[in-house]
Amino acid sequence: MKAIELVPGRNGPTVKALGVAPTPEGAMENSIIVDPKLLGEAVKKMLKEAGISCRRSVSSVSGQGALVVRVIEVPRMSDSELAETMKWEVERHVPFAADEVIMDFQPIHRPDEDPESQNMEVLLAVAQQEMIDRHVAMLFAAGLSPVAIDVEPLAAARALIELGPDPGGKKTTAIINIGAGTTDIGIYRDGILAFPRTLPLAGDAMTAAIAQQMGLDEEQAEETKR
Repeated sequence: MKAIELVPGRNGPTVKALGVAPTPEGAMENSIIVDPKLLGEAVKKMLKEAGISCRRSVSSVSGQGALVVRVIEVPRMSDSELAETMKWEVERHVPFAADEVIMDFQPIHRPDEDPESQNMEVLLAVAQQEMIDRHVAMLFAAGLSPVAIDVEPLAAARALIELGPDPGGKKTTAIINIGAGTTDIGIYRDGILAFPRTLPLAGDAMTAAIAQQMGLDEEQAEETKR
């Protein structure tokens, strides 16, 4: 678990406090919250120990099977037509019931796009309602007031590209976030997400492989990995 408190500065946001703590066992499974109260209490403790006093929060979600982020191509159309089309596109791109989701989308306008093209790119993000409900319950249990909930690939881009050495995103950039249960990969062109994927292979699998190959227990393997 990680949290950071930012305050406005003369040259942009400034870090006021930073908190890092291990995720409690049994609180999450495959990057999805299964025990909001347990995780919320752990987050509250982390915030207190880090000296983070702000209670307005912006957080992100990830998790294979409960969240889908895709860049799709559709015929060029008006905003009202696109809103109607996305209702049908959701059913094509998500592996869960389309009537139990929270969905958002945004047309993508790239600097080098052909204005005469008959098609357009759209960023589509779809999450299971239950996943978001548990996330919000965790934030409330931690004493936080959610301002926004982002998806991992976009949150990473805002933190590492927009605030990084290439804020315009002129270079093609790959961001790889290796978590415990899943790995999030995002490829960005012109600072805009072009290819997002989540893989079910991450830190826990590496620890297990090290333990098996070197004949170590889990704790020793985790220490060796670090």
